[in-house]
Amino acid sequence: MSIDLSIQSSKQNNIDYLELHGELDDFHAPKLTDAVNALDNPKKLIINLDHTTFIDSVGLGSIAKIGKSIQDINGQLQLICNKPQLIRLLSASGLIAALHSNIGMAESIESATANLNAL
Repeated sequence: MSIDLSIQSSKQNNIDYLELHGELDDFHAPKLTDAVNALDNPKKLIINLDHTTFIDSVGLGSIAKIGKSIQDINGQLQLICNKPQLIRLLSASGLIAALHSNIGMAESIESATANLNAL
């Protein structure tokens, strides 16, 4: 049985922020898609994965689709992640490399915000 996924959403200074808690798996990935779709055309988005305990291929695909959608509107996505196992997964997936100009990794909300504001 998987652990539920909860998502907290906020916005500050034209930057949308989603904080995920739990598992981003095939059962819960639609919650992330729904949360992003509920935002008003996010051009700058931060997704905090620090409280995410697990990501499977479907969850990874959801992040990739969100990254591609934001890339299509010339927006920017920053992922906050300090968990070595998730960093390895995200790096090995090729997601960051594929969308390198529109997606990045940060260690904190402050560095993610700075990265977005520098663009």
